[in-house]
Amino acid sequence: MKESTRSLIKIIIAVVVIGTLAAFAWHYIKERLYGTYSSYEVISEMKLSSDVKCHNDANILAMSSINGARAINGTGSLIWEAAFSLDNPEVVSCGEVSAIADINGTSVYVIPESGIYTSYTTNYPISRIAVAKQGVTAVLMDSGNTDIVQVYDIGGSLRVELATSTKQDGFPVDIALSDDGTKLVTLCISFDKDELVSKVTFYNMASVGKNFIDNIVGQKKYTGRLVYDVEFLGNDTVGITLEDGFVLYGMEEIPEALCDIKPEGTIVDLSMFDEGVCTVTEKDSERILTFYGTDGKKQGTIRKVPEYDVLQAANGEAALISPGKVHIYRKNGTLKYSGTFDGTLDTVYFGGDNRYFLVDSGRIRTIKLAKSKRNTEVSE
Repeated sequence: MKESTRSLIKIIIAVVVIGTLAAFAWHYIKERLYGTYSSYEVISEMKLSSDVKCHNDANILAMSSINGARAINGTGSLIWEAAFSLDNPEVVSCGEVSAIADINGTSVYVIPESGIYTSYTTNYPISRIAVAKQGVTAVLMDSGNTDIVQVYDIGGSLRVELATSTKQDGFPVDIALSDDGTKLVTLCISFDKDELVSKVTFYNMASVGKNFIDNIVGQKKYTGRLVYDVEFLGNDTVGITLEDGFVLYGMEEIPEALCDIKPEGTIVDLSMFDEGVCTVTEKDSERILTFYGTDGKKQGTIRKVPEYDVLQAANGEAALISPGKVHIYRKNGTLKYSGTFDGTLDTVYFGGDNRYFLVDSGRIRTIKLAKSKRNTEVSE
């Protein structure tokens, strides 16, 4: 065979192989981005106590009760379990670290992936807690006329203390901590005569903040607009939820306004997550689900979404949940799953790789979406 013929055959084979791989890749991407799943498989089931509280981050579900806490991953496997007694536990998590605070009490437990926890005691009753990826915690406490935010390292040593006057700054409502534990945002509500004032204060506890009085690197007042909460979307973006929309700030070091979004129609629901914001609005008797990126730009819109009770968002998806039924939408505007589940359904959390945590009365099931028409259960 001539060398030129051999070369031609090799080229043809290479083109065919590349074409086959490209077609396979496109099919895989299309299914991931646009495909709709029709069924699910239960891969794990666990009992829950009636007083359990949950927090979902980084595809891990952390749970706390008066008798302790535990966490599971997206396969339903137990990551860690800890036993302790708290009167009113509240769990928050960031990445693989969780923190459990006794609200109106003074105890805090910080639990990394290893399950070997540390604990500390505050001087005043705790009203809010936030945690960063490396175990830094921020607690908001009420000491009477002064509200104090203290920031601790994972070992329970005090790093920073910030005090606010209720008379001057207003009543503290919320705090948020960046993923790296160096930036903090607080929300206070007050009245100027008869007008509502929502004040958001930005703190930088790294070297940049040392150049500012009390580490305050920015502040924003919303007069006549009620702010519900503040939240970090990842490490460098701050989300502010208002009654009529949301505001995003970039905050690598000092806050910089990115957008002030007031969606058309009435806001029914709003949820923030690391990749952005999703809103449910109602206009002309139609409910619309809209995804926004961390820059405030629209990424996807779904019209005529069904009635639901609970909205959950993470991993670029939004789940609209009603008893026994859920609709899951991607941020590109496509439907990922619509169906019912056996038994009741209180809420859904995200486990990654098409896996979800279904929480209902007395149990939690870890499921994985599938293309087949068969739903399967596993024994407890």
